[in-house]
Amino acid sequence: MLGHTRKHRTEEWNSFYERPKHQAQTPKESKDSINWRTAAKEAFGDMPSTALNLRGLRNREGLTQEQFGDAIGVEQSNISKMERGKRQIGIPIAKRIGEMFDIDYRLFL
Repeated sequence: MLGHTRKHRTEEWNSFYERPKHQAQTPKESKDSINWRTAAKEAFGDMPSTALNLRGLRNREGLTQEQFGDAIGVEQSNISKMERGKRQIGIPIAKRIGEMFDIDYRLFL
């Protein structure tokens, strides 16, 4: 900012924007909180991240497995297997998924 346009802070500004001394600068975890990866592992087991990504994107868009399968040219049963981590997602299918959601296809490999 240029020197001639610089605004000087007032005492009122300082008292409003500065943190009180007793507040910590970084948030602390409570004894009851857990890491998000730990929570995901408890909720979904040892599912691969590719399966979780696929399920999450499909649910975010509000698509059923059948609708999603029709959109990318894959049967619903195969979508189910991919979301459960029972079937790997190949490069051609990953590219179609990436195009549909406008994201990098390598997220599913």
